[in-house]
Amino acid sequence: MNRSLCRQAKPTSLRRNKRGISTVIGAVFFFAIAMTLTSFFYEVAQNQILMQQYDAQKVTENVDARLQILSGGGVNITLTNRGPIVASVSRLWVIDKTTNTHRAYTLDTDVHPWTTEVITSTSISGWQAMTENNEYTIKVVTSRGNILEPTPFTAVTGRTVSVTSYPPWVSDGVMAVSTSSSETPVPQISRNDKGDPYDGGKVWLSLKNTGSITFFLTFQTRIVFKNTVTGKAYASRLDKWEIFTWTGTRWDMVSSGVISWDKASRAVYPGNVFVVEFETPQEAPGHASNIPSGTYWVYLRLEGFDDNGKSYFQEVYYGTLTF
Repeated sequence: MNRSLCRQAKPTSLRRNKRGISTVIGAVFFFAIAMTLTSFFYEVAQNQILMQQYDAQKVTENVDARLQILSGGGVNITLTNRGPIVASVSRLWVIDKTTNTHRAYTLDTDVHPWTTEVITSTSISGWQAMTENNEYTIKVVTSRGNILEPTPFTAVTGRTVSVTSYPPWVSDGVMAVSTSSSETPVPQISRNDKGDPYDGGKVWLSLKNTGSITFFLTFQTRIVFKNTVTGKAYASRLDKWEIFTWTGTRWDMVSSGVISWDKASRAVYPGNVFVVEFETPQEAPGHASNIPSGTYWVYLRLEGFDDNGKSYFQEVYYGTLTF
């Protein structure tokens, strides 16, 4: 009787063992699926994070370019990084609009924050000289996909062309100013409002808003002089402004005012002609030596607003000054 019971118990134990094995296999299989799904979603999340970081870095990148046409169809490209991250210039496109010819050159130039790098055409592999007086467009491309592209220009020896990067949400255009002597009462950087040659000290400058957008003169408006030899920079704050109109025979002042941190700004609309007075440029504004004589690149820092009311600053290249 006991043997019979024992023989009957074996199949039940075997079934229990099989069910236990099936449970373990199912758990392992479920675990494998869970791990696969977790790994998949983790990878997707990581890719999204990387893309967000890439987009953020692309927006943060802020590089200006200045092109100088050289004799023999060459060019110097001066790149200034005004952003907080390294900008890597990877590609250069030169488009001859006269002959509809496109040429691409591979570059490998890193521009570190707040530094300047110069790329010469003699250092570009396969460079083909530009044709004198042909119309060209040049595109400087960074590894993050940002493109610096000045307006089309003719390849005249000595010509300088600049392009200033600006926030991508500025959709209507960029700030632009003119120093044409026929349109401004002070035709160059001067030491007073009569147009006398600049020799250090306070800076008087007359400009016309030739861009498509309004910009503002505020206590954060700056003029910056960068020495072309030493690289030292001297800056000064805006002190006062004057708005003029041309009567046909003379310049008449329409309005004027003083700018400080606690006083209102002044809007400069497209077409407005204005004169601004800056304090004496200094290496450390307010407590350092004044600007010495030499040759300088001159920039203006102006403030604008986009369609949504968001403010931004743009550096506008004025030109070269020697005194």
